[in-house]
This record gives sequence, C-alpha cells and structure tokens, in this order.
Amino acid sequence: MSQPQERNWWNRNWKWFVPVSCLVLLVGICAGIAYLGFGLVKSFETYKDAVAKAKTNSAVMEALGSPIKEGLLVAGNINVSGPSGQADLAIPISGPKGKATIHAVAKKSAGKWTFSTLEVAINASGERINILFTGTGASQNSNEKVIQELISKIYIGMIYPSGNVYLKSFNSSQKDQINWSRSVLIHPLPIEGKHKPPIENNFNKAVFIQKAENEYIPGLEGFDEDHNEPCGWEYEKLKSETDRYIPDFFRTVFDYCAYEEGVSQYKIDIKGLGPSHIVAFEDSLRPETQTLSIKGKKRPMSEEEKERVQELKKRDLTDCYTVPHFIDSAKQLLSIKFLNSEYEIRISSYRNAGCGGHLAHIYVLDLIKNKKVLDTYEVSHYYGPI
Repeated sequence: MSQPQERNWWNRNWKWFVPVSCLVLLVGICAGIAYLGFGLVKSFETYKDAVAKAKTNSAVMEALGSPIKEGLLVAGNINVSGPSGQADLAIPISGPKGKATIHAVAKKSAGKWTFSTLEVAINASGERINILFTGTGASQNSNEKVIQELISKIYIGMIYPSGNVYLKSFNSSQKDQINWSRSVLIHPLPIEGKHKPPIENNFNKAVFIQKAENEYIPGLEGFDEDHNEPCGWEYEKLKSETDRYIPDFFRTVFDYCAYEEGVSQYKIDIKGLGPSHIVAFEDSLRPETQTLSIKGKKRPMSEEEKERVQELKKRDLTDCYTVPHFIDSAKQLLSIKFLNSEYEIRISSYRNAGCGGHLAHIYVLDLIKNKKVLDTYEVSHYYGPI
C-alpha cells in the first residue's frame, strides 16, 4: 500500500496565508495613502503657519516645554479650489512636559489664507491657549500680518433695545473688503457726560445678520420719528424717557441725512439691553472678564504725534468757521486685555469740526504690546455741518 504524499508548505497553509496577505497588503496600501495624505496636508501654508505660531508662543512653551514636536496623525480636512478654500485641522503636538492639539480653522479668499480660530488645547489641564494673534517673530512682514488680522476683528458701534447691533470696523480704509466676523462679543463703551451704559459690564454674544449700508440707523430703530424721512437729530418720540438721554452713535444734525457706509448689522438674543455705545470683537479673541475703565483721562501721545499736532496748529485759521481739534484732545474710554495673549487695546475719542464746521466724532484704537503702542487706528462718524 502506497504512503500518502506529504503536502508542501503552500498546500498546508494557503487557506490562511492568502487572506492574511491580502489584509496586510490592504493595510499597507491604506497606510501609504494616509502617509501621503498627511504629507500633503503638512505642505499647506495653513498647517505650517499654525505649527509655527504654536512652537513660538510663550504660553504654549511654558505648558509643554521646548522643543515642541509635531505628531503624525493630523485630523480634519483642507479643501482648495483655485484662489478659494477652507481648512479645519486638529494637529497633535508634544513637548517634554506634555501633549496638546492645535485647532486651526481658516478660509482662503482671493488667494490668501486667514485664520478664524487658532487655539492650542493642553491635554493635561484642558486649557485652551489662543495663539491667533501671536507672531512667529520670523520677520517684520509676518508681524504686520498678525496685527492686521487682529485689527480686522475689532469693531465699534451701537446696540438698540430691539436687540439689533450695528458696527463699524476699525479697518475702515477698505470698506468693500471687510471680512465681517460671523459672531462677536460686545461690551459697553463709556460715553461723554454723565451717561452710564444701560447694559451690564460684561460680554454678550451677537451674530452677523447682514450689511446695513445706505440706511439712517436711528430712523430704522425708531429713535427719530419726527420726520417724513427718518433722518435728523431730534428725540421727541423716543420709545422711553430713559432713551432720550442716551446720545446715539449714528445720529446726525437736524437737517442732514447721513446714510451709513461700511456698517453691518448683528443680532443679540436678549432684548432691552440698549441703547448703548459698544466695542465688539470676534469671539475667538477671548477677552479678560474684567476691563479697565479709564474714562476721562487724556490719551498719552507719542513724540511723533506731538510733532505732527504742533505742525497742524501752526496753520493759518483766519478763514475758519470753527476751531479744529486734534488727537491731543482725545480722552481715554476703555482698555481691554485678551486672555493668553501679549496684546491689549485702548480706545479713546474726540470730536473735531475742522475748519469748516463739519462735525465728526473720532474713535482712536491703540494696539499695545508690553506697554508699548504698536499701531494706532481711527474710525469716525460724521454728524454733518453745524
């Protein structure tokens, strides 16, 4: 009787070897695709900027130690179509003291990426460090870009009892290119005289509704009902006696119609908070809870500003209808610091009728870092001829 032929290794093991090999091959292909995908994500400017800001942020370095290294598994997505695109990334990083995740949300418009959210979440403590406006220190151009991004997210305006909020941007030199924040935090702004803000000294959230250009806003809100056209500086039919004594940010002189440009409307869920002058900023900035009211103090001036004002005052005013005022008459209103940031803002204001009697209220924003003014911005509202 013949002995059965001994089967070779393949005959004995092919039933498990084939599926296991296919699985290994599939895993390898997936890993390769994932590796290429992660590599592609890391090549984008958005990823590089987010990581660079995290690695050079003093608060992040204090929490994680140095050096800070990037992790491999990046979550989220980047979608780009020519000059436009969107990115929403979660980037793991680590240092000698612990681990964290960078949360970056950005939008690409006209070929330029702009962050709306850039935070580092520390794993151990749960703390979220805002690094949106922290420069990498790589160059003067990068620092200027950081400053412009910050200023573009700060606004000033008015809240009405209806819950409507109307804002002007301090980046008002480019009205047509303002990238309005989708949601903002509003805070009462001290105003002239004995008026007290009728809303509490805290931060309330408002959401973007629409642009509100070519409108007389006090008329829209029922704060000037004595004209066939809702225009003018009269307060005889206001909604309440209290409102009568609150100067309107957007008011004009009696017989002058000023339809606003560069203004957008926001909405707050709580009604009855206004009317009040307000300062507002994108909620990603995370201001400190306590603000410093510095109402009435003269705004400190730089030597350059002093020299410029002196030159302006040397002009011949013989033919002037009114005496012009300059930035040396500005009074401080409010100072706000931002959490986990080196920056703070100071807001001041003054009125100027110029030489020809055309009255404007000018608001001055100083951007401050380590007690040094980095830059100054102005936004004005024109009341009309007086």
